[in-house]
Amino acid sequence: MVLKRIHLGVLSGKCAENYTTVVVCGKVPKSLVKMTMDDDLVVSCLDAISTTVSPAPSLIGVRDPVVWLKSRPVEESNSSTCLIDALPACETYANLGSISVCVPASFIPFGLRPVHCGPSVIYLNAEDPAFYLQKLPSPVLTLWVLCRNDEMTGWVARRLWETSFARNVALRVVDTGKFELLATKDGLENILYDGVKIEMPDIVLVRTGAAIDYFGLAVVRQLEKMGVTVLNGCQSIEISRDKLQTMQVMAAHGLPIAKTLLAKFPINLKVVEDHFVYPIIVKKSSGSQGKGIILVKDHEDLEDLVDLLDPKEPLIFQEFLSHSKGRDLRVLVVGGRVVTCMMRVANKGFKANVHQGGSVRPVTISPQVEWLVLEATRLTGLDIAGVDLLIDKDTYKICEINSSPGFEGLEKATGFDVASATLAYINLRMGLYRIPRRRNAKPSQTSLEVEVEHHHRTENKTLSSSSEINL
Repeated sequence: MVLKRIHLGVLSGKCAENYTTVVVCGKVPKSLVKMTMDDDLVVSCLDAISTTVSPAPSLIGVRDPVVWLKSRPVEESNSSTCLIDALPACETYANLGSISVCVPASFIPFGLRPVHCGPSVIYLNAEDPAFYLQKLPSPVLTLWVLCRNDEMTGWVARRLWETSFARNVALRVVDTGKFELLATKDGLENILYDGVKIEMPDIVLVRTGAAIDYFGLAVVRQLEKMGVTVLNGCQSIEISRDKLQTMQVMAAHGLPIAKTLLAKFPINLKVVEDHFVYPIIVKKSSGSQGKGIILVKDHEDLEDLVDLLDPKEPLIFQEFLSHSKGRDLRVLVVGGRVVTCMMRVANKGFKANVHQGGSVRPVTISPQVEWLVLEATRLTGLDIAGVDLLIDKDTYKICEINSSPGFEGLEKATGFDVASATLAYINLRMGLYRIPRRRNAKPSQTSLEVEVEHHHRTENKTLSSSSEINL
């Protein structure tokens, strides 16, 4: 990479607030780029991905491929030109077209560092966290994002805030640990946050993940009892956070799953080996992002592991599907609709999660796979879900269902605007309808299989137990 200088023609003869910002991705534009400066908008032109081209799979995982730069202060002059030092990003992005980025001039002092993932996904990624504390004077809706802390950090929280702000929705991240719950003869109206009574929002989006504890579930339950719309609800979170319960629900309705056994202490190794062949997956009954998962390669490894296990920590054994070869499908469902899908591929070993260093690429799925995913989501009662499918030779098997799916990898892989889809569904839920819950549906008496699509297949060799595995 070589530091280059771009000459930008400034129509007003000076930069707004004595400096401006330009985004450059790929090669430096050869022609002069005109930038409009006024009190309301700064319009930057970036040489980036066209509105019809998704990022190439080889580039997925490259963090912040778009560079946001400040110019040097420019005095008003007859030349109406400012000099901007620009560092081009990946050359592969070059000559793929250009788009315009419009932001209010008031945003600039917060040190925006935007990431461009697709036609409609531009993450402003402000360096100054005060950017995410701005208030809307007359919001149309108030939204809480329920997390395990109330800091505006991370891709999901910030993308949701930026999208909400643009839609005039007041978003606040709240910490489950700061609530105080009180049930009295007068009802459940007594709920405190940070020691003081707090005004209830119109809707709550639960983003605690599988690590939500008893108190977190109690907060969700009380909000529901108080009449607040909550996505996802307490009962559906309880099902999805418990991997065994998820498998029990799927199996009761005949959906294809990875064979699962609950660990009972002391662990009977013979029972385990009677039902599974090595290698075997051992995982916590709750968890996400590929954490708390171990691949046991043989009898000796299992014996050593048993000696280290905590009897108080629920564990499950699950069959290892060697045909997946460290791959799985993550399908995102929002409001009873499949909105996007990606394939995750492990960098090493068998963990394909993005948080574990896995790479991702967009894929399409057939109507049969879409039906399987939607049925699994319906059975858990989730409004928003990430469904993970493993590939077992010729058929898919449900691995997990996540009630708080991350979407950094999805947005970077597919260019699909997950944050906007989430906000659109929230607006729909608040304005038009509520999803009916089907309770006590009669279980299916048949076992179902969904054939693996041709473009999801690999060669017929399997990942052997002697392959390099990260434990």
